[in-house]
Parts: sequence; structure tokens; C-alpha cells
Amino acid sequence: MKKILVIGSKYFTMSTEDWRIDSFAWDEIDEIGNPYDYHTLVISLLGICDDNARNNIEWNELQSKLTVSKTWNFLKYKGKVIVVGDPRFDVLLEKSGKRPFLWWTGFKFEWDDLPGDTMHPSKDNPLPKEYMQRLCRYCYSLKDVQISPEHLASTRLYLKEEKIHLQKKVFLENRMHLALAFSLFLRMPGKEPGMEYYYRYTGPIILLPRINAREEETIEIVLRDICNIEILTREPEWVEQLVAPGQKGIDQEISRYRKAVRKVKGALQKEEDKRIEARQYLKLLYVGETELEPVVWDILDELGGNVERPKSRGKGDGWIYPQVGNKRYSCVLEIKSTWHDQFDEGGIGQLAKWKHLAIELRKKEHKGIFIGNSCRKKPPDQRPCPFAVDWCKTAKTSKICALTTADLYRLYELKYWGKFDANRFWTDVFQTNGILNIDKYLSNTIPQSDCLR
Repeated sequence: MKKILVIGSKYFTMSTEDWRIDSFAWDEIDEIGNPYDYHTLVISLLGICDDNARNNIEWNELQSKLTVSKTWNFLKYKGKVIVVGDPRFDVLLEKSGKRPFLWWTGFKFEWDDLPGDTMHPSKDNPLPKEYMQRLCRYCYSLKDVQISPEHLASTRLYLKEEKIHLQKKVFLENRMHLALAFSLFLRMPGKEPGMEYYYRYTGPIILLPRINAREEETIEIVLRDICNIEILTREPEWVEQLVAPGQKGIDQEISRYRKAVRKVKGALQKEEDKRIEARQYLKLLYVGETELEPVVWDILDELGGNVERPKSRGKGDGWIYPQVGNKRYSCVLEIKSTWHDQFDEGGIGQLAKWKHLAIELRKKEHKGIFIGNSCRKKPPDQRPCPFAVDWCKTAKTSKICALTTADLYRLYELKYWGKFDANRFWTDVFQTNGILNIDKYLSNTIPQSDCLR
């Protein structure tokens, strides 16, 4: 069954045994599932031709559904995208700021804004006859289009830029030979058994200008003449205003369900955000050093560490100033993460450098604390001891305290269940030379499902 998704017009949801069309207005974007699950994607810009209309659209919702890499993969498997109307406007996106509407294509467009009415159809690739007959004037034309370098770099489909080419097929041009209606597709590299190399072509992205017809009629022409779908007879506008017997109550129920769905989606999003926040410290168990450092700082703050984050690289992995009664301890951090079963002594040497630098810059001796995540491919209960015998001896003589990120996580569980004694812990940290054994803090009152071992 051929499946077509129409975005920007809600009048075309219908189906037969051979095809199905799902259509959504711009204020229904959040109801769209996976746009790439369709064979053809039709995007109508005809109903949002001014800034006021565009500013009322949830572009962030569209950004969550359309991405460059997914669009290219969609085209790779012969998907087709048809954009109808003027695409020369910018949208404000939460994640990436102000971007051209066509950001999700991965192409960089340069437009000529001069209007006119002299047009020449292509002999090789003419537009459908009815669409041509309805096109009286043009307001813009295409000067140039290229693959955007930032998007090419962000996709994982291709390794070398010179192996991918953007192709253009012109349907209609002005007297300056600038394209008015055209399609874009990619020539991609590929390999098959027995073949050294070959190229294949993706499905197209087709851009069509506005014609002298209402939006619904324009989309109907596109579906019929370009998508080869003879759509069913639609209700005319005057029929849409009529209310059939029993319809009023049904419409009220539909409205009630839609409000309930929006409310539930909002509540679901809040709970999903809370879940992400609740699981943030699980990163202690598997991430590398760059991601690990801020998580360690945050959890040490949770445990009463009063962490001072470094403002620049090369001066330590952070400082801790926990307050125990009237006493304020001073500590400097070294944070490590490795795939290996055990830590090498490079971390101890680095921590010695941070301790010396603390005396030089802060005029005070700081206790060295080593926090590490080892063998991070395995669950904590399957990891071997990360500290070799010689490592432990060096740590002791260097007067540093060492513990693992898994230890920190277990201490966080203690705090969650109200069983963590911050004063005792930080006193032990400051007085320990070597490996800090946290088993003495654990309590049987912690639920087994939460404890790492």
C-alpha cells in the first residue's frame, strides 16, 4: 500500500485498498507519528504565507520529527518529498536558533527575489499540464543550491564529500535560466558483491511554486498529477459548514478527547523529564572523562562537598571544601575513566601535580582525592578490583584518598534513604591515605533493588 503524509492541510485524510493519505494541519504537528514511515511526504506552505501565521507554528515540534540524516536516509530508500509554496523564510528553533525553513533537507539554498511572468518549461522534464496552466507569475527563483558542509559532516551516511553529488532536475525556468520549479536528489556511492564501485540515485525533493488555485485544489493537483493518486471526492467548503444529525455530540466528544490527549501528553513529558533527572547519576557507571567530570561534581555537591568547578583546563579537575562542624577541609580532585580493568599510576602523578599547584596558587595544602571509573563496559558487580597492590601502596605514601564512581553512587543511595552521615564521610576522606572502604557506611535498610551489590 502506498502511504502519503500531507503536512499543512487537514482535508485529505482518506484511503483505498491501494493507498492511504494522512493529513495534518500545522497546529496538529504533535499528532504526527514518524513522517519517514510514508512513501511520499507533501509539505504545504500555502496556508502560512505571512510572518503572523508562521510565528504561531510549533517549529520545535517539527524539528523533533524532521532531521537531515533521517531525511537523507528516507531519500536513499526512494522516498519522495514535495514542498508546495514559498520556502524562503526562517524559523526559530530551540536547539539551534534561527534557521532556514529547509534546514532539514541538508541543502543550502540561494534565492533570487526578483518576480516576473516569463517562464519556459523544460522539454525533458515538463511540469504536469494543469499545474503549468495555473502558474501565471513567479515571485522568486533559484540561483544556487549546494550540500551544506555542516550537514554533510553531521551525517553518518558518507565518509568523503567528493563521493556524494547533489543533482538538480529543472521543470520550469525563467528567461535567465534560473529554476522556478525543480527537484533535487543525491547521487550516492554504493557497493555490491562482484562490483568494485557504482553510484545510485535517491528519491527527489521537489519544490513547486504557488499557482492560481486554492490550497486544497493545489494539493489535489499535486496528489493526482505528481503522486498518481486519484483522490476521492472531497466535501466542498459549503458542505463542511453543515452539521449532520448526531454530529454535534460526536464533535464534542472528539474535542474532549483531544484536550485529554494534550493534557496527558503534557503530564507524560513532565514525568519523562523527571525520570531523566532521576537517572542522571547512573552516568557515573559508564561515561568517559569529559562527561564524567560534571556528574562527579554534581554528586559531590549532593553529598555536601561544596565543589568549586575549574574555570579552565590544566589547573585541576575541581576543588572540594566540605564543612564538618567548625572545620573546613580543603581537597583537590583527579577524575579518571578507563575501559581497562585497573587504573595506571598516571592519575596519582597528575594528582600530585594538582596538589603542588594548589599550594602555589592557593597558598594552602589540599588533600588529594582520586575518583575513578574503571572497566566501564561491565556492570559494577562484575568488575575486578580497580586498584593494583602497587597502586594502593603509592596512593598511601602519596597521602591521597581513592574511591570509585560506583562507590559514589552507593553513597548517593544512602543519602536518598536518609542513611548518609556527611560529617563522618568527609572526616574519613580527609584522614584516609589509600583506598576508602565504604562498606562500613552501607545499611541493610537500603532496598536491594537500589543497591549496586
